[in-house]
Amino acid sequence: MGTISSATLSCLFLSLASCNGGSAPTANNQDVIDVPANNVSAMQGLFGHFSDVSTTSDDTYFYVSSTGIPDHNMMVGITSWQQQVPVPQSYTGSNSWSIPLQPELAASPLSTSSHLLKGAIAVGVNGIPIFNPLNNRGEDAKAFGELDDWGGHCGKADDYHYHIPPTHLQSAVGTGNPIAYALDGFPICGTTTETLDVYLGKLNEDGSYQYHTIDSLALTSAP
Repeated sequence: MGTISSATLSCLFLSLASCNGGSAPTANNQDVIDVPANNVSAMQGLFGHFSDVSTTSDDTYFYVSSTGIPDHNMMVGITSWQQQVPVPQSYTGSNSWSIPLQPELAASPLSTSSHLLKGAIAVGVNGIPIFNPLNNRGEDAKAFGELDDWGGHCGKADDYHYHIPPTHLQSAVGTGNPIAYALDGFPICGTTTETLDVYLGKLNEDGSYQYHTIDSLALTSAP
């Protein structure tokens, strides 16, 4: 893949919202409605762009297996280094990422501005987990110089992960297609000119729901 500048990544943030149990927000906080199930074939095609990623599914989940090592350089551009180095991870078998095939809209969403500060909230189509844009202390990880030129770094377990959306994956999957899936089951797409809700998502005409990245110099805080 090509390179992407630190300056570009610094203004791309993702604010996910999930409910207790891992569901996305309702539209305008109205009654919970049903949404279509994820298309397994479409998901297989997206993750299939990356040779180090394998997928399976059952009636409930779509499983993503990978080594946790992306096909780009890592840890370059970090100014506040924790002295961790990336090592392969065993995201396989029972430790694979599990994405619900039937996501559900939430009655009481949780905002990443004050929740979900530890662990993955999504997985990129290249098999790399995505964490909250805030670190586990609730601070902007990018602003503190903790992220590399791709918006990622290693945790204490030497596991590489992104803290801001891997928008460089758009060139691999094509414009308009998801670059990641939140662990509540909803896809994450790139920027859009359409109006988004407070959780940076939108309902489509077919009843499906998707998150989007935004261009912003500040994190979006959902209520």
